[in-house]
Amino acid sequence: MGNKAIALKNCHNVILRDFSILEAGWFGILATGVDNLTIDNLKIDTNRDGMDIDCCRNVRVSNCTVNSPYDDGICPKSSYALGYARPTENLTITNCFVTGSYEVGSVLNGTWKRMPDAFFTRWQTGASNAGLSQMAASECDNFKLRLRTFTRVCSGNG
Repeated sequence: MGNKAIALKNCHNVILRDFSILEAGWFGILATGVDNLTIDNLKIDTNRDGMDIDCCRNVRVSNCTVNSPYDDGICPKSSYALGYARPTENLTITNCFVTGSYEVGSVLNGTWKRMPDAFFTRWQTGASNAGLSQMAASECDNFKLRLRTFTRVCSGNG
């Protein structure tokens, strides 16, 4: 229901590449029921969720930087947003830097101003309905994932 920078629902063959999002509202990217989604080389610097990938299939997220100090950085999930339960399947996240350690806007403007205290963002899964399957993350920095349904496949420091 909240405001979003980019909201996709029931789309096919979508490529989001080579741009930045600043202060995106509730979601930088909300993808719901999207099949064959590529998210490549994005910089998202926001105070809420960076990317929510919900009920999607065949998703590739690569070469992205997400700074989200107050909420989830990348959140794969499964919900009833389509009116029925559908799993998120075949999701790969590679070569991404996800953090919440910097003030909103400072990653995009290049100053990388640290947040006070110990803020960090989450890679959170939400699979209360249809579940998640065939998910992998590799070559990630600052990888902190709240595991519920799949095994971490990343040598990050989380």
